[in-house]
Amino acid sequence: MPEALKKLSRVLALTMACTLIASCASSSKNAKVKPLSVLGEGSDMYFYVPVKDNRELVENLMSSLGGIAEKDADLLASRIDTLYLGLANDIRGSIKIYAEGSFPSIGQSLALTEKNGWKKTSYVPQDSSVKIEYFYSDSGFKVAFPTTKNMMVSNDIIPLLENFYSLYPSEPECEKWFNGQEHDQDAILFYVVEPADFMKKIVGSIAEKWCDNVYGEIKKDGKTSSYSATLYLELSNPKIQKSLEGLIKSLTGIEVSSVGDNVLKIQDLKLSEQDVMNILR
Repeated sequence: MPEALKKLSRVLALTMACTLIASCASSSKNAKVKPLSVLGEGSDMYFYVPVKDNRELVENLMSSLGGIAEKDADLLASRIDTLYLGLANDIRGSIKIYAEGSFPSIGQSLALTEKNGWKKTSYVPQDSSVKIEYFYSDSGFKVAFPTTKNMMVSNDIIPLLENFYSLYPSEPECEKWFNGQEHDQDAILFYVVEPADFMKKIVGSIAEKWCDNVYGEIKKDGKTSSYSATLYLELSNPKIQKSLEGLIKSLTGIEVSSVGDNVLKIQDLKLSEQDVMNILR
């Protein structure tokens, strides 16, 4: 996964270089796109990042993944309003990014040329007559700008384009957390379908085998560089709720409480910026 993300960061660096961001086709799609439906199912981890209130984090994250120049990381953050990310722990390290923001249509970006290793092709989604041009390179990643307000980056761009234009879009399971409750506007939201690796990063291996899903939010602590996280652990066996709650408290010192019959809540978990970047990647 880290190597795949390093490749992805180089793709994004080239895409954003020289402040030339291309939109190679316009869209006649008028209905509001549901970002999670564009990502679709199949990812093990989903993230929503509001860039305005987490811009420094996004810049540092992009810079750390493969050495994106500071000016390119700054440009990337300045163009994106909200970023949705889907990661899969498969053999290819599948990555799906859907971003909303402002991507001016100024013709083909000078960074996405054959000289720089890029080739261009097109695809017509089944539920649309619009021919969408997208770029691909030997890195394995593909980049598309369906409109001047949307950007996609993925190992496999076709499913995202199909989902974008689908007349009957479906959203992954994480929709119930991302859209089903009120959240702070500046909070990073996450939903983990396969929580084992994620839980190791948070509380070690204590809870990794007992959770079906993990979801929550991460918020910056004022103007500091630290963050606070709230996690909800959805347990596969409600009978272990009390014992697991006590085990986590005694071995980690983390404050845990029960919510309902099969959910544990970990609140005010302090994280550094590096901790958050490790989670995101």
